[in-house]
Amino acid sequence: MEGMKSKVVGLLSGTTLSVVSLLSSLLFLSWRRRGRGRGRTLCGEQGGGEGVNREDLVVVIERCSDKRNWKHILQACVTLRLQEIWSIEPVTTKKFGGNNPVNLEGIEELEQCLKVKRFLGLKDFIAETKARGYHIWATDLSQKACTLESALRKRRRALEEQEEDPAKICLVFGREGDGVSKTVIEEAKERVYYPLSGFSDSLNLSASIAIIVDS
Repeated sequence: MEGMKSKVVGLLSGTTLSVVSLLSSLLFLSWRRRGRGRGRTLCGEQGGGEGVNREDLVVVIERCSDKRNWKHILQACVTLRLQEIWSIEPVTTKKFGGNNPVNLEGIEELEQCLKVKRFLGLKDFIAETKARGYHIWATDLSQKACTLESALRKRRRALEEQEEDPAKICLVFGREGDGVSKTVIEEAKERVYYPLSGFSDSLNLSASIAIIVDS
């Protein structure tokens, strides 16, 4: 067991671009918290009291066809101490080799640190959420989406007023190129985004997960 922990620590401390991006995101979050002193987080309650317990959150990745991205996502989830991750499997996966080598070592060890569930299609995923009574929250950049903070505030009010029972949240992230599918958007209870400063309206997938989950 200790050997497994050491190996996972080594995997998390790799010097890949994605890990650097993830660590940069977490450093930014630490700086932002010191500056503001308060703030609502998705996991945990940093002064706001509107967060979601980690055991009540399932990160869902839709159609990730890049195994390298999948490894970086696993690194982010293990670093943030999440317990469960679901994958809606892609039809095809990206091919590597030649001038585009990739190191996929350690994926199995990272997956053993999480409860990983895979779905062959959207119908199976949606059926599973309904059977378990989970709520789908889709990350979305459209005009119909609300900020993560607004969605958390609305959820807290509903729970306090007993308008709904506590339910796990399936937070769905789509591919970097085209985002969450229309089917998931239509099934989502909430469509959320995290406001960014500057000229960028999106980040790579693992960094986005880090910022939204840890806020």
